[in-house]
Amino acid sequence: MMAAEGICIITFSKELDFIFVLENDPWDIHGYVMSFKRWSKDIVLERFEFPFFPMWVQVFGLPLERHNKENILKVGAIFGEVLMVDSVGNAEGRLPYARVQ
Repeated sequence: MMAAEGICIITFSKELDFIFVLENDPWDIHGYVMSFKRWSKDIVLERFEFPFFPMWVQVFGLPLERHNKENILKVGAIFGEVLMVDSVGNAEGRLPYARVQ
């Protein structure tokens, strides 16, 4: 059921399923990030907020001569604060993409 723009009310038949969903939040469902909170009748929907959370972004197509940590950090900064850079390269050479969180 849609409660407000971007907010759905979902009911679980088993409390254990609900706890599992909350403990493993956020979720990637068909390419959309979903976050879950316990509902309370005291919650004002207009003030309902979800915290920011880190996510990995894959960077493809960076020219080989530009594939370094400094440039990957610049790309990551477009999305917000960079926490980590991964897959910059390996012993066999550069990987086809980099990941930034």
